Amino acid sequence: MGVLDRIVAFFKKQPEELPEPEEPRIFVIADCHFNHRNIIKFTGRPYRTVSGMNRSIIQKWNATVRPQDTIYHVGDFARDHIGYFINRLQGRKFFITGNHDENLRHTKDWAIIEYKGLKFLLIHRPQDRPANWEGWTIHGHVHNASWDKFPYIDRTTQKVNVSVEMIGFRPVSLHRIVETIGFMEQYGHEVMPTRKHATWLRTKAMG
Repeated sequence: MGVLDRIVAFFKKQPEELPEPEEPRIFVIADCHFNHRNIIKFTGRPYRTVSGMNRSIIQKWNATVRPQDTIYHVGDFARDHIGYFINRLQGRKFFITGNHDENLRHTKDWAIIEYKGLKFLLIHRPQDRPANWEGWTIHGHVHNASWDKFPYIDRTTQKVNVSVEMIGFRPVSLHRIVETIGFMEQYGHEVMPTRKHATWLRTKAMG
């Protein structure tokens, strides 16, 4: 299979269908806002009821993350009934503190993880990234309010916005993020607005 054929095959697949390593994986997601009714209207989420939103995000999470996988929730997890939602979700869960996480225990303000040679700072608000940080930043907080300033992946600012609205309400793995960054670097593209724009990137890359 030639290079062009591999590019076409890569982008014809939906993100959740791409092959990944068999060993335990690392996932990220932010801003689930379980049981937060107003978030539906605020961000234009495609749900009619808060119970429908909760159920959909839980189903997508558990269809993606296995019990042995690790997942970081990067702020703003749930409005209430926190233990209920934690217990319904698969994976080894770690929580970064968001501005709506007053009642969430055992959270950290930030974390640093490395994957395939890249360093990632996990922090809820992108503006809280230290000025001297030289790696990538994975954040939430901004949702889909400003796609031009906070897209899904921005190579110029080295930021990844994993608010649920940007990633299809489904956790995304570091494997997939790094793979996408590699394609963007290879073809000189700076921005991917959302994970749905894989087709857009393929078209641009192929000229």
